Amino acid sequence: MPSARAAGACRELRVLFRHLQETAAKAFPKDSMVRYTSVSGLLFLRFFCPAVLSPKLFDLVSGTPRRDARAVARTARVGSWHAALLSALLVERQSTRTTGRGAR
Repeated sequence: MPSARAAGACRELRVLFRHLQETAAKAFPKDSMVRYTSVSGLLFLRFFCPAVLSPKLFDLVSGTPRRDARAVARTARVGSWHAALLSALLVERQSTRTTGRGAR
């Protein structure tokens, strides 16, 4: 059973995720997957990527990271780059829908 503090944090995250889903669904009403991609994108970009890139900062490792950490960091950077690209494409798509032409 989670502690009251952990349960409160989970409740706050659920409220945040629900708001994010609703906002994304309003912005992209024809995209049925946006409810899920918005939450997964937030988790990946704001939690997982920073932890992978700086594990010592989050007390995930002690001491100096091993040589393999470089490969993991590169993988996280590529994932972050792809997520940013996808976000830019979604903004372009929304702009196209709103104005009837691409944002150039």
